[in-house]
Amino acid sequence: NHEEIKKFGANQEFSTKKKPDSLFHHIFTIPLTLFWRGNISLKKFWLVCKLTSKISKKSMWEHVQPPNSKDESMPSKMIKGIENFMLYIFIYTYAVISGILFVGIPLLKVWLIKRENMGRFKDRSDVSEKLDTLDPHHGKHRTLVVDGNTFHYVEAGNVNGPLILFLHGFPDFWYSWRYQLEGLKETGYHLVAVDMRGYGGSHKPREINEYNYDHLLGDIRGFIQELSPSGRAACVVGHDWGGVLAWQAAAQSWEWDHADQSGYIERLIILNAPHTLVLRNSILQKFLDL
Repeated sequence: NHEEIKKFGANQEFSTKKKPDSLFHHIFTIPLTLFWRGNISLKKFWLVCKLTSKISKKSMWEHVQPPNSKDESMPSKMIKGIENFMLYIFIYTYAVISGILFVGIPLLKVWLIKRENMGRFKDRSDVSEKLDTLDPHHGKHRTLVVDGNTFHYVEAGNVNGPLILFLHGFPDFWYSWRYQLEGLKETGYHLVAVDMRGYGGSHKPREINEYNYDHLLGDIRGFIQELSPSGRAACVVGHDWGGVLAWQAAAQSWEWDHADQSGYIERLIILNAPHTLVLRNSILQKFLDL
């Protein structure tokens, strides 16, 4: 604190034979010592340096300068120079980071999308069947065609019961829900964990516009219509990115298919995913705060 710094500074002995060049060392003796002892944090180090310089500058300069000397410019210039140096570092660092975020990343994104042979993971579609049969006790592996696209899913429980649809997040696949498939299979529900578009053993389009909301929500709607005799899901469970899609699917379910607006999703369980409006406003606010 302030009193401790004053007391510490009063106990320092400064020699009259010290040269002005050594003032830099004395000005930062107190904050460096306190920082080394753990009495102050790194964040407070710079503030303590400024406070220490104000406390110790006058007493130190009286010992170094002859009586009646009015030349006190050297310590002030030194502190001012350090402050300007730190300010320049902050400004240039902020400029570089801003350039990367708002210029570099968008340009890199455009460059990657426009490339014909953009970097991708090695095609391992030949091992998908082996992955499906590694743990058959989790459920039965099936495929489903929605709007001409083939999707892979794993089902468990009563196939004639009410549908519970599980939507995984990024970058997962049906395997994320293996414990739920095992734990709930005796409840009488038809449990289905799908591989979303672009994941696992499901359809993987190359064009980026094939992954927009309309296509993804259309997939969810198709899953429910094809897998549930009633055309409704008793519950949709979404995690992470799957949760964001589940919010939107539930909101649109009252607009599609049913004249009475009863919707085709009866219940919703969301894990680790904010509502789409909250997510959009949060991202926008982050940019406004910059």
